[in-house]
Amino acid sequence: HQSKGGFKANGLSGTLLGQIGMRQLVVRGEGWRVILQDVQLQFQPIALLIGELKVPSLSARQIEILSLPSDTPLAVPGSLGLPIGVSVKQMNLGPLSLLSREGAAPDFIVKDIEGGLEIDARHLQLRSLRARLPYGELAGSGDITFRKPYLLNAQASLDASTQLSGKSVRAHFTAEAG
Repeated sequence: HQSKGGFKANGLSGTLLGQIGMRQLVVRGEGWRVILQDVQLQFQPIALLIGELKVPSLSARQIEILSLPSDTPLAVPGSLGLPIGVSVKQMNLGPLSLLSREGAAPDFIVKDIEGGLEIDARHLQLRSLRARLPYGELAGSGDITFRKPYLLNAQASLDASTQLSGKSVRAHFTAEAG
C-alpha cells in the first residue's frame, strides 16, 4: 500500500484485529526517509475507539534513517504532540543505521534496541531503554514535555570498552538531566 503522504508498506500480512506484519515499511518526507524491514506489530484495536494506539509488542529486524544535509535552519515547533496517545509496552528493534547521504555507509549504528514508550498529549516517556552502541552498552529512561520549553528529565548510563595502546579499557558513565 502507498499513500500520497510518503508512506509505503510492502508484504502486508496479519489481521486488523491485533497482529500485523510488513516486509518493508517506508516513510519519507522532504530530505528524510525511514525504512523498516520485517516489522511485526501487535496492537489492541479497541483502544483506537478512545483515541489511543496500544501496542503490546513492536519489532523490526532492521531500520535505516536517512537525513540529508540542508541549508535551511532548523525551526523548533510550538508543540511535539501527537493527535492520539501511543503506548508501546515492549519494542525490540534490530540495527538502526543513521545515514546523511543516499547510498553511503552509515554514519552511526545502534544495535539491539529494547524498551517501551508512552506518548500522551503532554509528554513522551521512554522506559527501560537498552541499546548496544559501537563503544558499549547504553541504558536509560526519561521523558520530555511536548510544549515549549520542552522540559527534559532523563537518566542514562553507558558501560564502555575499547582498545587503547593494545590494552582493553573499560569505563562506566552515568548522566542525568532535569
